[in-house]
Amino acid sequence: MDFLRLWHPRTLLALWALALTAAIVGCRGATTTPETAGGASTGGAAPQAAGTPTLNPFAGAEAPTPTAPLNVAPTAVTVPTAIMAVDERPDWWQQGEDNHYRGDFPPVATHNPGFWDVHYGGFLNTVLIPSGPRFNQIIEYNPVNPNEIIGDLAVSRESYDEGSEFGYIFHLNPGAHFTDGHPVTAEDIVFSINRITLGQVEEDVLRALIGSRPRMLREWEKDVGYTFDRNPDYFKSGRPFFDGLKIFLIKDTARRISALQTGQVYGMYQPVTGSNRPEDMARLEEDTDGRVRAV
Repeated sequence: MDFLRLWHPRTLLALWALALTAAIVGCRGATTTPETAGGASTGGAAPQAAGTPTLNPFAGAEAPTPTAPLNVAPTAVTVPTAIMAVDERPDWWQQGEDNHYRGDFPPVATHNPGFWDVHYGGFLNTVLIPSGPRFNQIIEYNPVNPNEIIGDLAVSRESYDEGSEFGYIFHLNPGAHFTDGHPVTAEDIVFSINRITLGQVEEDVLRALIGSRPRMLREWEKDVGYTFDRNPDYFKSGRPFFDGLKIFLIKDTARRISALQTGQVYGMYQPVTGSNRPEDMARLEEDTDGRVRAV
């Protein structure tokens, strides 16, 4: 079984502080000599250049009184040693399987995708939401219980404490594969992290576009929409519950509301940032007898 070991953010904080110190030192430029007042010389010997004044920002300041160290014992935190395995079917799984949608499920969105490479851009509406169906996370929030963390690619986790280092080891599902058939390994996770944190977004672009998620991009037409096919070899058996997703792009509010009213589309693909006002959603719920409503 593959695993991934991540460092604690304290290490990254130290590196950031070191980089900030270097940046501050690098900002020190050449000393500029102030111009002398009075303009051109009126004759005689040329005036000598005035010396650059030296300022001491701490002149006259009193030495600070040292603060006594706090004597507070750390509070113990219980760290779970396991998370819900990704192949364990949650309570809502059977309901989804019993109502499997045949064909392309049609939601509506308001923004064109900006970058299909999620490492290259971080915008919610134009990068992360459009590409979301193609990629997994290591862990995720339970969709029916947001207070609970469950496994996505990970099947379990354990903590480690080695003095200066504290973190988690995530064990990945051995059955997880990319849509091209290659298994998902810890090296792939490191590859993704390095492309983001080390600025290596120009490397292995084609590799970065292949995901392990239940959806595969079928087509995209600018200002019209984009469509996903179901991944038939998805490692979470029985999912996804839709054969396909066909996202329509409608920027005009009146047209978007009309499409929801008439059943042309069944919901918002960007539920949090969908650009629909609360009064629009209240009217939709009334006009459709509750078929369309805000949740």
